[in-house]
Amino acid sequence: ESERAEGGRAENGRVEGGRTESERAESERAEDLKPDDGWSFGVAQPVIRKAEAADLDAVEAIYDELHSAEESGEAVIGWIRGVYPVRETAEAALRREDLFVLEDEGEIRGAGIINQIQVDSYEGAPWKYSADPGEVCVLHTLVISPRGGRKGYGKRFVQFYEDYAREHRLPELRIDTNARNLRARTMYRKLGYEEIAIIPTVFNNIPDVNLVLLEKHLELPEKHLELPD
Repeated sequence: ESERAEGGRAENGRVEGGRTESERAESERAEDLKPDDGWSFGVAQPVIRKAEAADLDAVEAIYDELHSAEESGEAVIGWIRGVYPVRETAEAALRREDLFVLEDEGEIRGAGIINQIQVDSYEGAPWKYSADPGEVCVLHTLVISPRGGRKGYGKRFVQFYEDYAREHRLPELRIDTNARNLRARTMYRKLGYEEIAIIPTVFNNIPDVNLVLLEKHLELPEKHLELPD
């Protein structure tokens, strides 16, 4: 006697291909658990954490790498070496305790600033969601080392930013980028951010910037009061 099994005929507990049903189920479960963005299952994942003073040299090095990539025509970001971002950009964020770094295999591969500081161009912008300043979370100066390759570091950092906002109950996410930075604009759009305005401005001492304002709203669960026993 034999019994029918999903995907093939089972005989003595085995399906076509020589695997038992339990072996096939375990294999399918492993496939479901594989991380996105090309990460290998079972390999240590990157860590995003608050920066320390010892990280400043690495963050500055990433700034320099990106300036070099722009100067050589390999990237279009809209930044200027010696103007923005510079080491003082990271030092100021470190003093405020809002500088975060992405570390992978012992190396700093990315950095970003997460706080509630809204630049002047945000004022009066046609934001889709009305929010008090205390409900807004902003991601500034997200940088990923070109040496990191296409490993999804940017996507992971944005996910960390969103998780941070949820943890601190900040439902209104706001980001800006230079209109010339098409790669960043594409990534943010794929991650659910909406471009709500493009504002001509001088941005961080860089003239003639068309600043793209992006927005995403998080639905936060209601907080339930815990009653004493």
